[in-house]
Amino acid sequence: MNVRAGLPGLEGHTISRVGEALVAYGGRTGDRSINSTVFTLINSEWKELRCGGYTPVGRAYHTANVYGGKMFVFGGMTAVGLIDVHYNTYNVFVSATLLEGVDRAQFGENRFRKEVPQVAQAPNEPYCFHTLDLINSPTWETPTTTGHLPHPRSNHTATIYNGSLLLYGGYSVHTTGRLTDEDQKSLYNVYSLNIETLVWSRIECTETIPPLLWGHGAILVEGIMITFGGVDALNNKEENFLCGWNHEERQWRWMLHNDEKSLGSRAFHSVVCH
Repeated sequence: MNVRAGLPGLEGHTISRVGEALVAYGGRTGDRSINSTVFTLINSEWKELRCGGYTPVGRAYHTANVYGGKMFVFGGMTAVGLIDVHYNTYNVFVSATLLEGVDRAQFGENRFRKEVPQVAQAPNEPYCFHTLDLINSPTWETPTTTGHLPHPRSNHTATIYNGSLLLYGGYSVHTTGRLTDEDQKSLYNVYSLNIETLVWSRIECTETIPPLLWGHGAILVEGIMITFGGVDALNNKEENFLCGWNHEERQWRWMLHNDEKSLGSRAFHSVVCH
């Protein structure tokens, strides 16, 4: 397939399928700026999609899910040098480039060995949830949601299940300081947004212990949210966990854990269902 250029090199962006087209949004560019443009791939050519409404601040390491002709965007990093960059040593943002060259060149878990210098920066957008209408004239909206709102975050995952957006994992991108232990734990609850009513619910799992992951991948297979890989928040190490969330039973199932049959440990990868 010969695809004509038009999309810049990006990291931490999302690509969503809309009919026969692909829609790319967000991401970090090679010059360490953050993209706010939407691109669409039609007839093997990437083109900028001109959108009306309030244009969200550019972001990376967010999620974007398409449902009912709309793209639902949650979270992501909207600035570099966040005050909690000690949780962010794995990303190649400006915060990581503050490291000495020898440390910056490390791969995988070795990047966690040295704390990244902290750089405080005020938040530049009060919203972390946006929608883009893709049926009519493309238009951004910032809907008001209610209920038990999840913390802003990045490197999380989101899937669509029975008319709800299921949000899981990630790490906080708060710029007001560290979260409390209780707040931090809440990042690893499953949150559900009813797409029709726009009401959030925090789902308490029953009996089973949830994985504590960020930078993982997740897909929905036969009603089960399958997660693979990511960084284990307990030991700051890439893992190869394969876990399943049953939303009806409110339970996690650990399918493979450091099993020789599993793929190698990894994070910040992609997973698809075909």
